[in-house]
Amino acid sequence: MVRVRAGISYALTEGMDEGHCGLPTDDLVPLAEKLLEVPQELIRTALDLELADGAVTADVVGDRRCVFLAGLYRAERGIAERLLKLGTGKLPWPSIDPDKAIPWIEQRTGLVLAESQRSAVALALTSKVLVITGGPGVGKTRGHRLRGQTIHRAARSRSHRGGVGARSFNIELQAALNPAGERKVERFGWSFAPGDKVMQIENDYDKEVYNGDIGYIVDVDLDEGELTASFDGRSVIYGFGELDTLVPAYAVTIHKSQGSEYPAVIIPVLTQHYAMLQRNLLYTGITRGKRLVVLVGQKKAIAIAVRNVSGRRRWSKLREWLTVNIGVGRFATPTTSAPVSVCDSSRPGKSARLSLS
Repeated sequence: MVRVRAGISYALTEGMDEGHCGLPTDDLVPLAEKLLEVPQELIRTALDLELADGAVTADVVGDRRCVFLAGLYRAERGIAERLLKLGTGKLPWPSIDPDKAIPWIEQRTGLVLAESQRSAVALALTSKVLVITGGPGVGKTRGHRLRGQTIHRAARSRSHRGGVGARSFNIELQAALNPAGERKVERFGWSFAPGDKVMQIENDYDKEVYNGDIGYIVDVDLDEGELTASFDGRSVIYGFGELDTLVPAYAVTIHKSQGSEYPAVIIPVLTQHYAMLQRNLLYTGITRGKRLVVLVGQKKAIAIAVRNVSGRRRWSKLREWLTVNIGVGRFATPTTSAPVSVCDSSRPGKSARLSLS
């Protein structure tokens, strides 16, 4: 029974990799049955025990009963509460005139924004919470970076797993391009050595490195138990116990590549990743390449991806909590006092503000 109970959490974690915070019970049970190869009756008994112990939480999303990992469930509630506080508070920066600030920061950074991007940044400067939507390659990340600079001072298979997943590619490419010598450390399933290309996978405000930042390992000090990486010429020191925030970046997932561009991109496209063959993911990957994009795989897989235009639902309770508890969900005429804004950067001039009151 211990194995089956652990399998419940594992199945939910598998769903999390696809963007879900929980899963409908009638999807979770068959998934766990497939993963564990045990009868559904045993899985339902294990699920009841996990619910009783508080390891997982049950709730209703829409009209479907769902099960969530308890930590993710609490995190979603916390996000909703935090948005409420942001919406009723004050702007965390003084008044900024977009007509003056945007040209100034463009001149300093060398960035030139399209009109829709300028509108998004201008809206961001007067909003307490901003949601920017739009397809891949329309400039969402550039607008976000310019907003941050104005106020204060982004080749893969969709799956990490499998023989042509990002993890397998990283292991093989690391061995071929930067074979580790004596100065290496193995932690959290990865090997790190001087010269390795790495990616930060979560925000670290103390070190000032953020999710998606790319760097290179400069030194591994086995005596001190420290690793030094360089990000844009700035050295950052990690204790060996902190290396769960770094991964090799010889290959990255399309998700992690969003907001970045590369001179050349190679994308495996295979039918074994059937569930990931979606037009929007393929488009995102292709638009990461500046000069060269190579698709390696099967024509059938590419055809499946191109035809698959329907996005899959992500199971989350957040929208319901925002709608019920905060009142988000209705559009209002833009006003400088409204706390939450939404801008579609793929549609020039199309922006609206969400009201929390």
